[in-house]
Amino acid sequence: MAEFSHYALYGMSGMGKSTVAKGVAKNLAAHRQRMIVFNPNGEAGWPKGALQAYNADQLEALLADSANHGSFVFIDEARTLRMTQKNHHVNIRDLGTTGRHRGYTVFAISQFVTGVDPAIRWNCGRCYCFRLANVEHAKEVWEIYNRHMWNGRPAWEAILQLPRLQCFYLTPEGIQLVTVPLPK
Repeated sequence: MAEFSHYALYGMSGMGKSTVAKGVAKNLAAHRQRMIVFNPNGEAGWPKGALQAYNADQLEALLADSANHGSFVFIDEARTLRMTQKNHHVNIRDLGTTGRHRGYTVFAISQFVTGVDPAIRWNCGRCYCFRLANVEHAKEVWEIYNRHMWNGRPAWEAILQLPRLQCFYLTPEGIQLVTVPLPK
């Protein structure tokens, strides 16, 4: 049985986060998996059939609906969700901790590592980390994923210099450099 994990996708604008997220979503759609997408900017390119929420109230309603339990949940612009969710959004609040009991797998997508709710950020067992502009954010990723080294140096240093469409795939067990193909 595959190990359960939430996923984080971090990086500066234009580095490839959405390309990876939408590629994963299209693969899931091809296997008829249920998806919920928090899409506050109404960005195109998510698979047909994905349930879309454009604000926190809509996402809360989708998460509360038992028909959606077991969905893959893509949180695009996770910082926006964190800034707009309210106290009564209990399903959003608990998504990173007890959401797994409802079968939710989260993909948190953000330019800002600390913009992702800590309950999600610290519970993402897998991370696609593109270039980050902020040293503290790079160090935060490095801390979460077991302080991996890259070419004899702390990986956080390399995170600050990754070219567009390259990222580190980080897990507690290891680090791998990945080149993201351009979408067709």
